[in-house]
Amino acid sequence: MEERKLRSRLIWIYFVTIAAVLAALLVALLLFSAQKIDQSNRENFSTLMTAIGDELQSGDIIVYSKLSRLEQENRLTLRISDNGKPLLYNAADETAVTDLFSQVEKEALDEGYDITSLPLTSERRTSPIGVYTQGGARYFGAVSIIPYRTGYRTLTILQRQSDSGSGSLMTYSVLYLAGVLLLGAVGAWLIDRALAPAIESRKRQTQFVAAASHELRSPLAVISANLATLPEEARENAAVEVAQRECERMSRLIGDLLFLASADADAWPVKMDMVEVDTLILDVYEAYLPICRENRVMLNIVLPEEPLPGIRADAERLKQVTGILLDNALSYGVTQTHRSIELVVVMQRRHVLIRVIDHGPGLTTEQKAHVFDRFYRADASRKDKQHFGLGLSIASELVSLNQGSLSVTDTLGGGCTFCILFD
Repeated sequence: MEERKLRSRLIWIYFVTIAAVLAALLVALLLFSAQKIDQSNRENFSTLMTAIGDELQSGDIIVYSKLSRLEQENRLTLRISDNGKPLLYNAADETAVTDLFSQVEKEALDEGYDITSLPLTSERRTSPIGVYTQGGARYFGAVSIIPYRTGYRTLTILQRQSDSGSGSLMTYSVLYLAGVLLLGAVGAWLIDRALAPAIESRKRQTQFVAAASHELRSPLAVISANLATLPEEARENAAVEVAQRECERMSRLIGDLLFLASADADAWPVKMDMVEVDTLILDVYEAYLPICRENRVMLNIVLPEEPLPGIRADAERLKQVTGILLDNALSYGVTQTHRSIELVVVMQRRHVLIRVIDHGPGLTTEQKAHVFDRFYRADASRKDKQHFGLGLSIASELVSLNQGSLSVTDTLGGGCTFCILFD
């Protein structure tokens, strides 16, 4: 299960990284491409304007058919005047861009290019290229004042820019998605190859733990059985009592290791059925009430007044989880001044929450981050050897098998609150 989580996390990180890098490259490429296209279009516009200006300056006769062909081939719209009088030549769609012509000429006038008065120089003057928009279309525009033999002519020119950018964006988007998917597939394959030795090693380790635990049970059972056959007076010997206690402790450790080995091998039997949570929690409460009384600890239970909906889970495993949390609270959540534990069941929106609340010393942020790790003990220096740091990791595995989640938070006023959540 942990290998699958690690694989999913690595693939997700890889996908996000690849997508971000390719997106950055795509944006940079689009910006560079747009800049180059814009530069090329400006150069083309300037060349056309110069060619038309040369035509208007070279002679008295203006060939309208040639101008019309230039307009159609280059998406141009022209407005020409001769000595301040509009030429009879009519552009193909001049009426559609009359406002743009006025805007171009006004900006040119602001820059010192007056097309209504006789120029003071015999040199051709052309305004800077401007960018204009109308109805979602983008245009280049400029004005040219052209002296010739009998006076001067003016040229106002507009060129509609191609919408090929949207097509390029679509092409780049398709290439981007294809690149992410291809690199993602290659990355997933490489991650699988990289994890294969670790997964195989973990599998062998799990098999070893399971086999070793099974093998240890037999000699341990023999030792325990032989200790039980000793005479009553011999069993009261301190050394025999220690041996019996250590046998019981070793038996619990072997049981925990077998549980975890089964979880790693996905061989934990889980019988999912509809469970009445309030009834189950009452059973756990009644089972632990004598233990708490023996330890002079008050065990309180809080159930909602309204009946709880059933949840789909393994009842025995859920009892086991709740028992582990209560054992943990009895071991670490009870102090001389706070000797109470709360077992609480609530409905939060559509979720069923089971809380085990203690008022002990609590956990630091770092300890909470590792509290469900195997063999982790918050106080590694403590002398209590009854626990091996496996209980909470087993509880976490069991809750996951039941499609729930297990978390720990601080109790108000001090202590820990372990919460089991079911949808």
